[in-house]
Amino acid sequence: MKIISLTVALAMILLTLFGCASTQKRGGADSGGDNDKTNDSVSADGEGTSADDDYDASGVYSSQFLCKNIAYYNVKGAHLMYSLLSEDEKSYYACIDPFCNHNSAECAGYLPTVSYMLTVPRESGMPLIYMFGQRYHTGYIDGEYVHYPPGYYNLSQLVAFDPETGEKRMVAEPDVSNVQGAWYYEGKIFFSYETLVNAAAIGVGVIDTETGKYTAITSHGDPFTTGAGIWDGRFYYINDRGEIYSCDVDDVNDKRKEYDIGVQEIHTDRFTMRAYVNCGMLYFERDCIKPQEAEESLIYGKITTSNVYAVDLNDKDAGETLVAENVLDFKPYNGDLYYNVLNYIPGIDVDCADKYTRVTSSSDGGTLYRYDHKTKTSDTCYTDCGTSIYEIYDIDGEHMLFWGTQYRDVENYNTHNAFNTRFFHNYMCHNYMCSVDLDTGDWHVLCNTFTNPQIELPDRDDPIWNES
Repeated sequence: MKIISLTVALAMILLTLFGCASTQKRGGADSGGDNDKTNDSVSADGEGTSADDDYDASGVYSSQFLCKNIAYYNVKGAHLMYSLLSEDEKSYYACIDPFCNHNSAECAGYLPTVSYMLTVPRESGMPLIYMFGQRYHTGYIDGEYVHYPPGYYNLSQLVAFDPETGEKRMVAEPDVSNVQGAWYYEGKIFFSYETLVNAAAIGVGVIDTETGKYTAITSHGDPFTTGAGIWDGRFYYINDRGEIYSCDVDDVNDKRKEYDIGVQEIHTDRFTMRAYVNCGMLYFERDCIKPQEAEESLIYGKITTSNVYAVDLNDKDAGETLVAENVLDFKPYNGDLYYNVLNYIPGIDVDCADKYTRVTSSSDGGTLYRYDHKTKTSDTCYTDCGTSIYEIYDIDGEHMLFWGTQYRDVENYNTHNAFNTRFFHNYMCHNYMCSVDLDTGDWHVLCNTFTNPQIELPDRDDPIWNES
């Protein structure tokens, strides 16, 4: 009875945060939309919108995890969880079945090895959570239990999870693997993928969320390609030759070349240069290097930095503008660009309460910048916040979700609830899912890399912490 009461209470909290769900039938089972904008939302005139603007049915949504003040995410690439941005290191199963073990196909919030998520707001109530993940290894055919071959279960499936009902729906089973980026627009999901089916390919495609129809935008044999974003009814993507193309969202065969940044030998992404299209702005990297400073750090030995440029797609003839040099990571929101810059600060070894020693070096000095696309200038959001940004996940104009590495107050790192300390004890403190206030730099951990929700871990003196 206690478990059931807890589940009901959590559901009531979520409904209070989001407001009562609309009883009006939506246009299509998976129609998106919400009063809050994600980082690709656009208004009718193509300009960026703020989080206070009314819902725009023509908006583009690309948030992986964030909707309003809740972060949805997968731990260990399997079960779906959520955290409230107002709480520290508290996570809850998104599946509302109080008797579910959350580790098999019977769980509505479970998929084997989730590669990418897309959180799509709706006009009212909670968002829809789209998950690209590996297909199941086993199943039933004609009433018999079978093991599927690797050629089947190494491919992807797309499911939609509804936090309001606790149900998931199979959307599609495209013959692709390892989805790396996704954008929702008018009932369609455009996405980047990699696959080894019929020869290696890195490409882009689109799925209709109502019919499940998958359409390839690039084909095997084409240059490796990753998506960049959607703007003005066109989906943009970049190939490994540095060429940026777009296609009509309703006719993917209507393609045209938009820009050419040139071929680069080194790039921060595995296959192409990173590029984003957001609210009429194109942002891309060039001149990537592996900085010598990074080689001195155990954590950052494999990072690269790049110079980031901006192009106004309304005036491409005006050319490109240098946003910043030595950029580590960057992501746009409402046409502006948020980024951090290499500022390697060596630290000292710190003895922590769990008897391990951790380094305190910082890659960026704990500083975040914002480039204003209208004034073409950058300002500082916050400085020396106590954690470096390893990867930017999502931005909503007030908060940013990121994967961070803590360099201050390391001796107070939460080793009791952070199970990942067993795996990162020779390195800096990794914090998998963090939230930071963009104005103040105040940040806290939502969930650590290997923390299971609602589970008490052994005491620090327990022998488990000394296992190899």
